[in-house]
Amino acid sequence: MVFAALFLGNPLPNIRSIWKKAGPMIAHGQTLAWGQYVVGLLLAVFLIVPIWDGSPLAGALIEIGFEGGHGTAAGLGETFRELGFADGADMALGLATIGVVAASTTGLAGAAEARPPLSLGHDWRCHCPTTLGAAELCLDD
Repeated sequence: MVFAALFLGNPLPNIRSIWKKAGPMIAHGQTLAWGQYVVGLLLAVFLIVPIWDGSPLAGALIEIGFEGGHGTAAGLGETFRELGFADGADMALGLATIGVVAASTTGLAGAAEARPPLSLGHDWRCHCPTTLGAAELCLDD
């Protein structure tokens, strides 16, 4: 309720403005989501089912584990058992864990790469007063 009222009184932007701001993110998200389905189904069709005689339901495991996460993987456990793919729940939970670990490590690596280099010999204290009167870190120098 509190968050719903935050935008009361603000004018609604037109559709073109909304699409200009949100369009790239929508396209990116849909590409990743559908890409997970496509990769998983291609692996199932050309590798998992014909070579290892696995279940065709394995094609949905990447999307369930990565995009759905642990909750979706656990929630679909009974469905996997009903469809005769009891190992699917454990495999989906494993993929969800791999997704969290991969996202965390690549996110940290990306943040470290984007951070400006630190110089050990530099005095990082600002020499200008702040609004609070205390020194702050200067990463601009």
